[in-house]
Amino acid sequence: HVAARELAEDAIRRSPISPQGLRALGVVESAPGGSAERALAIMTEAQRLSRRELQTQIWWIESFLRAGDLPAVMRQFDVALRSASGGRDTLFSLLATAAADPRLAEPLKERMLSDPHWARPFMEHMIDSGLNPVRTVYFAQGFLDASKPDDLQMLDTLVQNLGALREYDLAWQVFTGFGLRARSRNGGVALLVDGGFETSSDHEPFAWVLSEEGDLWAARQQAPKGREGQVLGLVAHSGRSGEVARQLVRPG
Repeated sequence: HVAARELAEDAIRRSPISPQGLRALGVVESAPGGSAERALAIMTEAQRLSRRELQTQIWWIESFLRAGDLPAVMRQFDVALRSASGGRDTLFSLLATAAADPRLAEPLKERMLSDPHWARPFMEHMIDSGLNPVRTVYFAQGFLDASKPDDLQMLDTLVQNLGALREYDLAWQVFTGFGLRARSRNGGVALLVDGGFETSSDHEPFAWVLSEEGDLWAARQQAPKGREGQVLGLVAHSGRSGEVARQLVRPG
């Protein structure tokens, strides 16, 4: 502890306006045996000098988390994501972990709805990581709009990832809640998407998933002469057999 303090103080003497040196000293002071009051003063000065220093921002986030001041946690995340230099993936991972606390989830969603520049990349991070499916769906609701192509692509990925995680109820919630569920020709809700293999539907697993193995695969192709539309063409080599097309249905 003493040696670390001496090294940090020496760094500050050599560069008194270095936020890195102040941050190092603040970390030392916040450790057992140090002065919490002095650590707070040092880290306040470090942040005043530069908000681009990532580790200083993380220290403040962790400090507010320990104190249970969740509104301050959210404000600090917003400051860090707007100003810190690099480390966005680290901040996203911390934010996703912190969002498991329901007390933080609501203010985080409110902040996302104001559409700061980091909100959509964070939404993509939540979808791709698959670490907290319930929270991911919660954040998507009201934030993503299926009428926008980029958002629709994110919803597509979300439904597929939820299916891969066997979170079928959540996948169905997104599939129906965002209006992705197919409609039958008579206007009712279709239980089977594209039963005639006429179109390449998205939103797996509630659409056809076709086999693409080297010796067993399926593909849509033009119907034989004399017939209209498309059919499912199958290819099997070396005596192969098995599943070539599947989709998940839920009676409703």
